[in-house]
Amino acid sequence: MTWHRCSTGPADETGGSLDAVGAQCAEVAVPLDYRRPDGRTISIAIARRAATQPSRGTLVVNVGGPEASRQGINFFLDKSPALAAQFDLVGVDPRFFGLSAPLECGWRTDRYLRSAQYASPTRAAFRDSVSVARELASLCAPYRDLLPYASTRNIARDLDRVRAALGVPALSYFGTSYGTYLGAVYLQMFPGRADRVVLDSSHAPDSYGPRWTRSTAPADAAALADWARWAATHTPDLGASRTAVLATIDQIAAVLARHPIQVGSHEVTEAMLPGLLLTVDDEDASYQEFSAAVRVYRDAANGLPVTPTPLQE
Repeated sequence: MTWHRCSTGPADETGGSLDAVGAQCAEVAVPLDYRRPDGRTISIAIARRAATQPSRGTLVVNVGGPEASRQGINFFLDKSPALAAQFDLVGVDPRFFGLSAPLECGWRTDRYLRSAQYASPTRAAFRDSVSVARELASLCAPYRDLLPYASTRNIARDLDRVRAALGVPALSYFGTSYGTYLGAVYLQMFPGRADRVVLDSSHAPDSYGPRWTRSTAPADAAALADWARWAATHTPDLGASRTAVLATIDQIAAVLARHPIQVGSHEVTEAMLPGLLLTVDDEDASYQEFSAAVRVYRDAANGLPVTPTPLQE
């Protein structure tokens, strides 16, 4: 394993941000199929930033998705700089994401919202979701030789190969969202090779599947209400009270129940709305962005011309 600069060029924002904090990058060869360890291999991209204080060990950060997670280093430095200084921070792009043998089916973002976050409130919406799933299957068909190996258990096996390549007996781990599931699977498969582990807001491992967001509905509703309380004070044009802000959401939903609305190049349907209303970070900046998006949906529902926010483009 050879360490080198992370940036691959001027357009590589992730690599540039890792270089800026003193990280180095490398690649680790792992089996495509762990049942055939001497067969075809793929390359796993990793980043490492050494502790700036006496090191307490190696800490892998996975930010969820699943998606490229080398930037987990920057995430942890931003969220907990004092603790980050005490660990050798490691970010790993999971297999088939980022720079780790990326697998790109060419699926558009709006198609994701019309399937992975699909609510299917009507029979027509359900039929549309089936059509979208078939479209994805056809787009990914050229990679049928790779898809059987795109699993969380294989990502956990890759993570243990990274541990071995780093020459450390055990990894500490911090994971959010999907990263909590990966962390739980790693603990299950390699219990003797984990040190300190934090899984932030984890899903039950058996909840993953078509209904995986159903059990989180009460928490999602509570999070939306928390944003509504914030919005009543900070963006009162959406409503002067929590109840009034939530009434704005109901008005948007009522329009979408009758017909879709257009936001830039995207058609927003009734089935997409639950996914669009998921609030993630309870921070002022995140709530401000979310409020701006809701304002666009409200205006579009009222028939007004709108300009999509950067997150809606």
